[in-house]
Amino acid sequence: MTISAPDDDAAQVLTHPGSGAAAISAVEALWDRQAPVAPRTRASRILGRSPLGDSARAWFAPALGEARTAELLRTLSTSGEPWRVLHAIPVVAGAPAIDHLVIGPAGVFALSTATRDESGSETHVREPLVEARLASTLLSNALGRPAVVRAITVVVEPGRRPAEIPGVDVVGLDRLVRHLRSLVPVQSVEEVREITRVALKPRTWRAPGETAVFSSSAPGAGSHAHPTASELGFWFARLRTEVARARRVRLAWVTGLSGTVAAAAVIAPMVVQQLSS
Repeated sequence: MTISAPDDDAAQVLTHPGSGAAAISAVEALWDRQAPVAPRTRASRILGRSPLGDSARAWFAPALGEARTAELLRTLSTSGEPWRVLHAIPVVAGAPAIDHLVIGPAGVFALSTATRDESGSETHVREPLVEARLASTLLSNALGRPAVVRAITVVVEPGRRPAEIPGVDVVGLDRLVRHLRSLVPVQSVEEVREITRVALKPRTWRAPGETAVFSSSAPGAGSHAHPTASELGFWFARLRTEVARARRVRLAWVTGLSGTVAAAAVIAPMVVQQLSS
């Protein structure tokens, strides 16, 4: 079954249904915690101290995982194929946000990222089946017909596989696009368009009687005014660069000190021998 790409919106990258701009919930949660952190001193930068505040550390890996997944999905949604991608789906208050919603010939998929923090601990614990069922219920109500949403857990770190969950596909980030394209088509281009139009409406993601679309501040977040989506993207890009640079500086210090210790271990016996002769 061959499905041609829509000719009117093939290159459009769909974004946050509530605001009309790309937004990734974990990045917003990270910003809430990182915003009040004072800039590093020159000495801290020289020593390679991480720019992340204590309460922000646990959110950096989830934010990075969601951002990397969104960057990869962009190649799918701008390829000319009938795939559409939405990020940070706002849901009913108290329910988990959906990282990414992918709509295409093979169906509708709720994607969540599986990540670890710097200590190797699980972070940003998700309930992919809950998210998929919630999306399915809300989409079905808005469409007026059943809409099945499948759950996918995206593994960001190579060589790592989280515990299996019945009903959830576990896919490595490097295989995600290939996996989606390999699935058997089950709906037409018109159905893709219809579901996309409905998914872009903020009211789709509200339960009956619900007025607030979503809250971008997670528990423990600060009370700072949020930047625009564009500003948030630039801010996170800078933070990623700073974190990576700090890590390289720390590695350089460790490597340098290790080399000094190794050289001293070799030279010291020679010096002792010369002094005793």
